[in-house]
Amino acid sequence: MNWFSKKAAEDKPSFSYNEGVIIAIRLGDSDESSQGKEFDAIQSLESEIAKILPADSGVDGDDFGDGECTIYVYGPSADGIWGVVEDVLRRSMFSHIDITLQYGEPGGKDTKTRSFTL
Repeated sequence: MNWFSKKAAEDKPSFSYNEGVIIAIRLGDSDESSQGKEFDAIQSLESEIAKILPADSGVDGDDFGDGECTIYVYGPSADGIWGVVEDVLRRSMFSHIDITLQYGEPGGKDTKTRSFTL
């Protein structure tokens, strides 16, 4: 099952899309009760991240499917975002998190990325 909760296009974001941090979290069991706990943990994680982001940065939504959840965070500096969310992710209940730092706007011809796993 795929869930997608990216913000509606008509919602005007109050943050910059200059750079981003893409957080892909591998989910565990396919057991329905475990899925509910993971979904709740992801929602809490997103809320916690949103509270600590640098100015002009924000969580742009998430995408659930194929055994993982991807959280999209954008702002003026991927490094600035990563600097505040790293500790939150390391303290989370999730043991496998793939990170992509995106330097440039999504789909930009000069956009560079750096990827690694926690």
